[in-house]
Amino acid sequence: MPTLNATKEVIRHCLPYVKGRILDLGAGEAKYKTILKSRGGEYVACDSRKGKSIDVVCDVADLPFEPESFDTVVSTQVFEHIKNPFAAAVEIKKVLKIGGYAIITAPFMIPFHPDPEDNFRFSESGLKELFEPLGFEIAESGIYGGFFTVVYEMIHFSIFNPYFSKSNRFAAAIGKIAGFLDRIFSSEKIYTNSFVVAKKK
Repeated sequence: MPTLNATKEVIRHCLPYVKGRILDLGAGEAKYKTILKSRGGEYVACDSRKGKSIDVVCDVADLPFEPESFDTVVSTQVFEHIKNPFAAAVEIKKVLKIGGYAIITAPFMIPFHPDPEDNFRFSESGLKELFEPLGFEIAESGIYGGFFTVVYEMIHFSIFNPYFSKSNRFAAAIGKIAGFLDRIFSSEKIYTNSFVVAKKK
């Protein structure tokens, strides 16, 4: 598997699993909509708050969709914010069609960042544990963002606004340098995020 350093890279890496009707849970600004729609059909953006990019306002742990109504469910950097990630996994199973895939990313070593809450961190095995007991088959899992990205995130969250600093050239430059170093000096113990691709059987 190639060295991955950002959530966008993970989404691109996981595109072969994306198909049909797509549900983006906790979509926010729906920044991966274009990438996801390149592989699927209808795209539905769901979030707990209203927004110009949001189609449905809902609770991730109580989804207002018919059973088996989506082929793919994607949730990026959301599970740390919800109160009951196990209940969210059950809801994902409910709305996924048999043979459909859930693609989930979540932080492991990253500073506190309430939006509006910040409750959990997930190792790779922790994310798998949300889905395996429900009968999902783990098609793929992994980690991304190594030691230098962890250091960068500490700086990013301490000095800059973590949600609106992308326009800050200094922060962006530090992030690029960190990513470059992580591709050279990889780490399996110190990493920023985990991901899992789970198939409903």
